[in-house]
Parts: sequence; C-alpha cells; structure tokens
Amino acid sequence: MIKCIIDCRLDKRLENEFLTLNVWGSPVFSYVTKECLSVHCFDSVYLLTDSEYVAESAKELFGRKVVIVDQIPREDAVFFMVSGRAVMLTKETIADAIAKYKGGGYLHSAKMQAECFMNTPFCEGSAVPVSFLKGEHTIDINAFFIGNFTKDFFEEKYLLNEKESLVINTGNDFELALILKKKERNVKLLRNSIEERIREKREILEADLPKSVCLAGHSQLDNWEVEELCGMPVRNCGIRGISSFEYEELILNRRLLNVSSKVFVVMHGTNDIVYPYKVSEIVSGIMRTPDYIRRYQPEAKICFVSCLHVNGRADRSNRKIDELNFELKKRMEKSNIFWIDTGSMDDRFGCLRQEYTEDGLHLSGKGYSVLKRLIEERIERLLQ
Repeated sequence: MIKCIIDCRLDKRLENEFLTLNVWGSPVFSYVTKECLSVHCFDSVYLLTDSEYVAESAKELFGRKVVIVDQIPREDAVFFMVSGRAVMLTKETIADAIAKYKGGGYLHSAKMQAECFMNTPFCEGSAVPVSFLKGEHTIDINAFFIGNFTKDFFEEKYLLNEKESLVINTGNDFELALILKKKERNVKLLRNSIEERIREKREILEADLPKSVCLAGHSQLDNWEVEELCGMPVRNCGIRGISSFEYEELILNRRLLNVSSKVFVVMHGTNDIVYPYKVSEIVSGIMRTPDYIRRYQPEAKICFVSCLHVNGRADRSNRKIDELNFELKKRMEKSNIFWIDTGSMDDRFGCLRQEYTEDGLHLSGKGYSVLKRLIEERIERLLQ
C-alpha cells in the first residue's frame, strides 16, 4: 500500500496564502483532499502543514479521515505526495498514476515538458522534499510525485493535461481555478436538471402511441411546442441539455423510450460537441439512438435532423458542426436513416440566421416554422 501526503505547508514566497482561500464554498486544499480520500489504494492519508488555521480547518472538514502532521513521517514507505493547491486534480488521475508507478523510482507530473521536480531531492541533508513551487533553481511547478524518501530514486514523467496540472501559486492561477470549478458545478447542476426533466416527461417517454411522431433529442426539440406533424400527434421526448451519451445512459439503457411510434425524428449533436469527444466518438454515440429504435421497432421510419449551425456562440464551433454533419450523413445513409438537411436555415456566412434563433443556439418561433416545414416535407415523402 502507498501512503498519501497532502502538502499544505505555507510558503512566504507566494503573493497570497491560497490554501485557505474560498473556491465556491470550500477552501482550496479541500478539493485535492477529497479526491485523495476517494482513492482506495492509500492505507493512510496525511495532511502536512505548519499552519494552525489549516490544521483546524482540516479537522472540521475531514475529522479523523486525515492524519494531520507538521513533518513528513519517517517511514521506509512509498509516498504519494501532492500539493494542497493542485485544485483540479482528480481521483481518476491519481489512481492512474499510482497504477503506472513501477517502484524503485518516482513518478511526477509536469507542465510543458518540465525537466525536474525540485533543485535537489532533499533539503538540509534530511529526507524532506522541497515545496511544490517554482523556485530559483526549479524549472516548473509540479502537482504530485511518487517515491520513497529514504532511498535513491530516478525520474519518470507523468504528464498531466493542462486543466489538472493547475497548481495555484499566483492570483491568475486562483482566478482560473474559480472559472474551472464554476464549470464543474454547472455540469453537476445540468446533470440534475436533465434527470429532473426526464422524471417530468416519464409519461410521454413511455406513452404507447403507434400512429404518432416521436421526437428524440435535446432542447431544440424539447423547447418546441408542436402538437402534430403531417396530421399525426407528436410525442416530444426531447430533453433539455442532454447529450447523445446521456440519452443512452439515462433513457435508452433504462428502457424508458417507448418505440411504438410510426415515425421518429432524432436530433443530437449540439450538446455533444461542447465536450472533448472526437467526431468519430460523437457519431458512434448519436447512432445508438436510431440503433435502439431499430432494434425494438424494425418497421419504424427514422429521420435525423442535421446539427444546426450556431450564430455567435463561443461554446460551439460551426467548423466542428460541419465536420460532425459530414460524418453523420455518411453513417445515416448507410443505415437507411433519412437525412434532413438544415442548411437552408443559414445565412450567407454559414451561420444560423438571426431571425431563426433567440440566443444563437435555440430556435425562435420563425426558426421552428422553418424546421417544421423541413421535417414535414421529409415525412410526407417517406409515407407516400
């Protein structure tokens, strides 16, 4: 087993003592502490600090889950030592780094191909590693390292992504952490909102209406107040904020979507591209919805609405939407799924027309009128 040390020692070289600053309701050091406590390969978790304030705060937050010490335990053991200011580090990365640790050396994280963790392995002749700071003789800041302090070790890099390599040592680092943590909170809130919306629409999702049109997808469908298409009633199974991956996880895998409808209109993609998925991964995720419908209703007519372009949105790229639509169209045609092109809703610059959108993403009343015409034209041809 490996012992964990969360380094919460104060350093006067910093412009502020960032360890105890509040980030959306919790002190900086608490974030990495929570992640470490969630990793099950540690036989003990130490919080190393020379600050009474940090020590008292840690006791209030974590009780006996952490052992508070003011010096590194003198043990012949392998330690995972992490900066208390590594606010974005996740339990998954910690576990992965430990799994890749080969023993007899140490594995450290680095930003921008940094060459070393510290100026010397030990300071003042004792087995005490120096702090996680960019000092006079160091090249870069490190989030963690693994090793045995009482033995010689060699260096092996574990490169973190830009987000998780953030160690708060400046005011700019702190401001960035606030933004990143806010995004994480928003993701959790969105997830809760999606699950609540599924509960609200449970009856519609499970409705048995063979002579209906079923809409399956995200908010561009969910927000649409449409009662009929081509004279058939509409089951609107769109869910605001949902991605194709979440639609599969929260709806399809739970067998919540009744597939008795005669026609299905599927619309996915715009919520997938905001995540760091490859286009090929998004296409595979999106295809699981029509594949599910076909599995349980082979005779169903399935249409897919191309991913709408946006207008002036920083969170979505029309270039990526074009890449996605190109690959999606090929897959849909191979699978005998009927493609509905929305290019006529664009302006001459390839952006969704201003009059068709409320916020550059969601459709206005005029936008829905055009979308209805495009969908009905396709359904009419299918039913001839």
